[in-house]
Amino acid sequence: MRGTRWVVLAIIIFASFIAYVLRTNLSIVSETMMHDLGMNEYHLGMVFSAFAAGYAIFQFPGGIFGDRFGPPDLRLRP
Repeated sequence: MRGTRWVVLAIIIFASFIAYVLRTNLSIVSETMMHDLGMNEYHLGMVFSAFAAGYAIFQFPGGIFGDRFGPPDLRLRP
């Protein structure tokens, strides 16, 4: 049982790293996106704002859902 917590910790750290990379890659490819899609800075700002709004909008309902049903019911079941 003691080794399991380290495996879970490693998975959480890896998932956090992937989430960080996926959030920051938009700023890295922004110049290419603007050129390929024919966007200007305003349109790119709207895309970034919509991306951030998804986090902001679902934080509160996600917290309520988590409090109501708890961790066992929120896990994906095979």
